[in-house]
Amino acid sequence: MPDLKTISGLSAMIASRRTVAQLLALFDEFVEDCGAVASYGFAFAYGQYDEPALLAPLHCTFPESILKFYTGNAVMAVDPIARAALASSVPVKYSALKKETDEVPLMKELLRQMAEHGIRDGLSMKTLSRPGRIIYISLGFPHSADKISEYDIRRLRSAMEIFVRHGASLPDNPVDQHIVKPLSDKEVEVMAQVARGASNKEIARSMNASVGAINNIVSRSFEKLNSSSRPQAAMTASRHGLIIGDKD
Repeated sequence: MPDLKTISGLSAMIASRRTVAQLLALFDEFVEDCGAVASYGFAFAYGQYDEPALLAPLHCTFPESILKFYTGNAVMAVDPIARAALASSVPVKYSALKKETDEVPLMKELLRQMAEHGIRDGLSMKTLSRPGRIIYISLGFPHSADKISEYDIRRLRSAMEIFVRHGASLPDNPVDQHIVKPLSDKEVEVMAQVARGASNKEIARSMNASVGAINNIVSRSFEKLNSSSRPQAAMTASRHGLIIGDKD
């Protein structure tokens, strides 16, 4: 494992990365230096981790079959390791929850598949890229996680936090691009008009609503779409199929 006492040096290396691709290359190198043979990261919208539709894989070096099993069977909804990690301020060892995982058939099968690929134990943890943006990270090891000291585990989480926060600051970060919260019918109607360039006053007039009500709907839609401007919100809604063409 790398010397995590030099975390300030790692911070400088992370800060020098200007694209997500560069950051992920460094991340993979760091993970390998830590002795892990695989890693994955998932993002959640608005802290909700029990809705598979709000789960976005960000980066994964686990075998593709394992990722497909995990996402395709919505394992996150019943994963006791993830639940424990998301409720904890420190990383959680897979092996520490063997009793709980043995009681969940999907988890038992997942860990069996991991063992077939040489993954004997792991560490799962949560980080925050910014308020409301939970990033869940899991590292798989070919040996027992008990070989890693508690001090190094805590320092490892600190390193993950630095990676995640810098990643969120990059212009091509994938979190806001992939995760949106569903819009209501009224919000879809309003955003369709926003996409056509209508002002809030024009939208209010066409919908026979007050400008204040439309302002609230637009603000709420921006939040759900992780957007800060009308063009960005309209583009995001269109990209996710939430608004399609003209409704006139």
